[in-house]
Amino acid sequence: MDKSNCSICDNEFDGTTLCPRTLPCGHSFCTQCIQSGINKGNGVCLTCSVEHGVNCATDLPICYLFEEFSHMIPTTNSQTHELDSSKEDGDKVMCTKHKEMPLHLFCKSHGAKTCHTCAVIEHSTTSCLLISLENNIKEKKQSQIAYLHKQKQAIMDNRI
Repeated sequence: MDKSNCSICDNEFDGTTLCPRTLPCGHSFCTQCIQSGINKGNGVCLTCSVEHGVNCATDLPICYLFEEFSHMIPTTNSQTHELDSSKEDGDKVMCTKHKEMPLHLFCKSHGAKTCHTCAVIEHSTTSCLLISLENNIKEKKQSQIAYLHKQKQAIMDNRI
């Protein structure tokens, strides 16, 4: 299960029926799951069993941290290999300089996505830190999850 998904239905949070809402106990679920529980007469949090006494899920505050996280898209600086300026080939994003080469790497030093050819020419391993795009996405995701947990803990600490 992904941390940007509702822990009840495992669907990714969105801005409508799957909008993340925060119960008074601090736990967050999608609007649809909370409302479904309310409709079934279940007025307790499924994580901690604290009674919430809510009659309508949309009366609960939106959990903006989860909402922001679920709408995050990777950003790049104005390097040659920006995602928006690259040509897509099916599910691959292609290099703008080497049209036949897909972007597979991320240069942490320059914050740029790059193909293998550009990595050799423009991002030497002695001056740049290159990782796979997949690992870059995993690192960003882990960083955001850690940030969300820290923010959630700060919110909980202020409620007690």
